[in-house]
Amino acid sequence: MALRALGLCVRRAACARVPLPAAATVGRALAASFSATPAPPAPPQLPADKHEAKAYVLLVALGHRGAVVDAVLAALRDSRLSGEALLGAVRGLIGRPEVGHDGGLDALVASVEQQLAAEEGRARVRFRVLTPRARGWDVDERDPSRFEVEAFEGMSIADVARHGAGAGPGARVLSELLECACSGVMACSTCHVVVAPEWFARVGEPDEDERDMLDLAFEPTSTSRLGCQVVLRAELDGLVLRVPRGANNMMDNIPFPD
Repeated sequence: MALRALGLCVRRAACARVPLPAAATVGRALAASFSATPAPPAPPQLPADKHEAKAYVLLVALGHRGAVVDAVLAALRDSRLSGEALLGAVRGLIGRPEVGHDGGLDALVASVEQQLAAEEGRARVRFRVLTPRARGWDVDERDPSRFEVEAFEGMSIADVARHGAGAGPGARVLSELLECACSGVMACSTCHVVVAPEWFARVGEPDEDERDMLDLAFEPTSTSRLGCQVVLRAELDGLVLRVPRGANNMMDNIPFPD
């Protein structure tokens, strides 16, 4: 802004043949412009112990937010684990996610998320999911192609699918339908969902980056969104989503069974 203002001032001075502002004035304007730029967020505070710091990094790499990681490590310390033993426990809890094996981390994260949500006063949000077998949007609540999920505001649809925090059996079903291969950093389209038309305005339009990724999704529609970009809010209680018949990942089509 200050640079544009300076350019405009130069052009006006040239036309009107008036003196340019003093260098000190220009310097103050530029300094004010730069000082108004928001500072980048502070990096997370890693534990002092190198083993616990590594455990922290491992959990963050799996997509868990800092507050959850801090609480998980605190719970392990309460169990009298520290240092290398704590790191070993975290590795055991992680299991082998590359083959779908969870060593207990999901349950611990679910408990932590519920506790944090209660402490932060976050509301529960319920949403309905239609499986690929559902025909149309108007599905009877007794139809097995529909299920309900309960989570907390502030979580994305992908968060619920990946961690199932406080969401019960519905989240486990959702996790079987949404792969979330990139851990929620919008580098894939595997968490693609279709929002019911009557809910789309409340959910909101995708931005340009998300639209670019949706172009790579399996059979995108006019109400498609990436689950990692749909963040639950109190006003989305009752939201209805559909899971597509397949997912595109690494240029491969992965159809779900009928």
